[in-house]
Amino acid sequence: DVAKLPQRQIHVLRRKVGMAYQDFKLLPERTVADNIAISMEVAYRTPAFIEKRTRELLDRLDLAKKYATPAEYLSRGEQQRVSIARALAKNPKLLLCDEPTGALDYKTSKEILQLMEDVNRTYGCTIIIVTHNAAIARMANRMLRLRDGRIVEQHDALAPENLARIKPGMTKAEVDRLLGAHRREHFYSLSGEEVWDWNIRNEWRGVLFTLFNVHFKGDVVERTSVSYVYNWLDPDAM
Repeated sequence: DVAKLPQRQIHVLRRKVGMAYQDFKLLPERTVADNIAISMEVAYRTPAFIEKRTRELLDRLDLAKKYATPAEYLSRGEQQRVSIARALAKNPKLLLCDEPTGALDYKTSKEILQLMEDVNRTYGCTIIIVTHNAAIARMANRMLRLRDGRIVEQHDALAPENLARIKPGMTKAEVDRLLGAHRREHFYSLSGEEVWDWNIRNEWRGVLFTLFNVHFKGDVVERTSVSYVYNWLDPDAM
């Protein structure tokens, strides 16, 4: 219960939480690298660690060429990427996003949401997005609808009860409607079968993935299975 944490432990909790804002909250006259580094400087990281971590994040977010560019000269989509990179710099367990696409056009919004899905898979951190956009909400693995501070509706596309509804004979279109085509990790052919994967759990900070596999013969489901995938990351980034 966060509300009951002793005051001396609050700063420890804050180090485990990253925040991305609708209006980015960047220092406009400082460079992209400076804006990312500041979240690590206040955590007393060494200059060598900050330099390595900053370049790693910029590479992953396709911003390597903007390292020394002042934030005020970036596009809005690039500024949001820098905001996300800054939030990820301290390797949080939880990333909070307050209307992260509210100030962006539709195309850039989709790119930012795809980036967040990649971040979730790569770093294994939980992402909570606050939005008024129903189209964006439907992209989440779990959706909670609030009214006056109370949960009035919730939907978990990859909940066990939903996975159990995938039965032999269902078509690909029916599976996509139930589990969400945009949540699919990838698909491949194996011994004459076509296999679609959904990532249903990240453990050990993104090192172990649990996949729900749907096996098709032609256009219909033949069977389902669960598999486990290990993705060993650079320990210096953890």
